[in-house]
Amino acid sequence: MFMAIAACACSGGGGGSDSTGPGNTNKTPATFAGTFADSKSSGSMNVAVTPTAASLMLVPAGDVSAQTVASGSATATLTFLNGSTTTMTGAYNAATSTLTLSGSGYAFTGAISASGMAGTYSGPNGSGNFTGQAPSSSGIAARTYCGTYESGSDYGWFNMVVAAGGTNASGLVVSLFSGATSTGWSGLVSGSTVTGSTSASVPVQGTLSADGGSVSGTYAPSGSATGSGTFQASVAACPAAGATTIAGLWGTSIGLSTTIHFALTPSGSAVTGSGTLTVNFIVSYTGNEFTIDNGTISGSNVTFSGTLGANPKTGGGFYYGAIAFSGTATGNTMTGTLTFTPPRTDTQTFSAQTVTGVSLTRN
Repeated sequence: MFMAIAACACSGGGGGSDSTGPGNTNKTPATFAGTFADSKSSGSMNVAVTPTAASLMLVPAGDVSAQTVASGSATATLTFLNGSTTTMTGAYNAATSTLTLSGSGYAFTGAISASGMAGTYSGPNGSGNFTGQAPSSSGIAARTYCGTYESGSDYGWFNMVVAAGGTNASGLVVSLFSGATSTGWSGLVSGSTVTGSTSASVPVQGTLSADGGSVSGTYAPSGSATGSGTFQASVAACPAAGATTIAGLWGTSIGLSTTIHFALTPSGSAVTGSGTLTVNFIVSYTGNEFTIDNGTISGSNVTFSGTLGANPKTGGGFYYGAIAFSGTATGNTMTGTLTFTPPRTDTQTFSAQTVTGVSLTRN
């Protein structure tokens, strides 16, 4: 069950400073762990609402699980996948359940309810979504997962937050190929199973790893040509503030005979992600989306391989292609060698291709 902390978890009461009843002046912040994403950025966020003394007088005494978040000032920190941060300030109005935050060119508007924190925002990269969960009554924080999805006709960010010790889950998906649309979703966790749906009733189904540190499953956005898709995300892929990572959106210059764009989310020495390959020099083949199946980072060296596209087989099933990249990342630039074999069809087989000197820039 979602539990928002308005004040200390104390029972009994009277009018003392440790009571959550009338006359309390304990301004303990209500905190939320969350995630955000737009067309060019993704990451984790923390929000704290510090109630005013006057608003606390309206919060009834009792168990924390029965509390609501009191009105007050709000602060937030966004931590981007590359480890950089930005801060925002604002307010929460309990009468309307409205949370507003702004700063560094961002404007967040959302709501706090029994199912968590959720809303939309505008910023330097356009519009996006955010979502979050409160800690448990024992103070254990919610878990935030950062990752990507690929549907065979689309790819993008896939992020999730799971309430600590509870059953609530919420998240967001951002298409990076089909119009950069951002959509929130909500659902439940039962054991290791995650089930949910977006506002457009698109299902999200996943499974948590044994240690709860990662999640993978299926998600196919509306209009997906294949009707299927996969996602993967992990807690470790949401970096700490100040971390140096290769996470983010990488791409070659538009207009080249071969272009590649992908979203990377490292987790320790492993790399996962999704992207799109466009090819202009092979007749009858324009390119495909791909999923990174295996990837590693060692120092500045980056290598990954994955499944490239899918063409249907007569009688059922699919032909899949392959893609691999090996290169070196320094700051916001990456150079290396790209190899790929397009997925064959019933009547045509494509040759393996190698493109050297590939130069990518991180957005």
